[in-house]
This record gives sequence, structure tokens and C-alpha cells, in this order.
Amino acid sequence: MTLFLLLAALAGEGRPLTLAPGQGNLYTAHWRDFPKVGWVASGELPVSSSPQLAGPMAGVVGKGSTVEVGGLGTPVPQPGSLGVLEEVLVLSLGEGPLHRAGYVLARGVAVFETIVARCSPSVVVFATVVGSRFVEGVSGMVLDLELWVRRGDALPSLVLAGTNQPPLETLPLSRGAAVALGGQVVVLDGQGSPVWRSPAGESWVLEGASGQEVRVRGASGASVAIGVPIE
Repeated sequence: MTLFLLLAALAGEGRPLTLAPGQGNLYTAHWRDFPKVGWVASGELPVSSSPQLAGPMAGVVGKGSTVEVGGLGTPVPQPGSLGVLEEVLVLSLGEGPLHRAGYVLARGVAVFETIVARCSPSVVVFATVVGSRFVEGVSGMVLDLELWVRRGDALPSLVLAGTNQPPLETLPLSRGAAVALGGQVVVLDGQGSPVWRSPAGESWVLEGASGQEVRVRGASGASVAIGVPIE
């Protein structure tokens, strides 16, 4: 009963959050349909027995471990900060019907929740919200996202991380996909492997796709056509 009440509190109505345009759909998808499955993406992850993350440590989850995500906290603006995400995961640490629960900060855990593209039937690209911030000239908070690729039953791998400004774009191909996040662009083949990635520090956008060819444009205005092989 205690765990049920805790999950209800975490997943219930939180404090107000004013989101910038283009953030709503991802935000809504991020907080629904629990439990979710997650993978520890950082190194060893200490798990606290206190929801305030200040109690005695309950255990350590190793990198690559699969965990059950029972609930997440609510992202809220914090005074004196550019914007943070108070996101707390409830993890399954034991086996059987009476799982022990612990709490960790969401950073360092990839959560399989919002599919944004499919490279093939068994390869998906999904988004995880890891933070939020105020951006100069933008009304409301902008979400910080991580985009992950999962190939079949393998552990997911990080593809892009950045601020969702302008909002996330995806272009599906018959085999593969192109994704743009915060001025970064990556083109993936049917196995989810990068075929092309925009140069670091430059801002690129997706222009369109035709067949297995993706067109991207850089800040200089020059367009590039990237062919994506069909395996």
C-alpha cells in the first residue's frame, strides 16, 4: 500500500509547469503509461531508500542493468536556476511480487517510453526527458531530451542529446530514419547505426526525404544529400 500511495503521488498532479511551444506532446507521453522499462546508462547507480535521496543507500545498480520504472517526479522551475527536472525513478531491485523500491535521479537511466521513429520493425528511436530550462527569447520552459536507439533486445545506445529548441523533428525512411534535435542532425540506417552526423558546433536542419535519400541544410544555406543503404 505504501508503494501504491507513493506511485500515485509521483504520477499525480504536480506543481504548475509552463512549457514552451512544441513541448507538450513529449511531456504528456513522458508521464503516462507506467510501469516503463529502463536501462542504466551511466556507471554504477547508487539507489537511496529515501524519496528525498538523502536516506541510507539501498543498493547499487550496475551499468547496463534493466530496471522497472514505477513512477517519475514532476519537472518544475526552481528559483535561481535556469531550469531543472526534479525527476525521481522508483526502481525494482528484487524479484517476485514484493519488489523492494528505491529512488535515483533520472539522469543516467534511459527510459523506453516515447517512440519517435522506427528504423525497421525491430529498431526504434525513443526520447527520454532529462531536464528543462528557460531559453532566452522563448516563452515557457524547453525540455532537455536524450534520443536513444534500441536494436531488438539489445541495450539502447545514445544517439543525440540536447535542448528541444526548435522542437524535435523526425523523417522516417523505408529502412532508417533521420532525426534533428536542437540544431543537431543524425541519419540512421535500418540497423540504427549513424550514416551521417552534423559537424559539432554547427546548426543543421532536415529539409526532406525521398526514397532512401535525406536532404539536410547547414547554417550557410548549403544543402547536402545523404543516401541511406538498404541492408
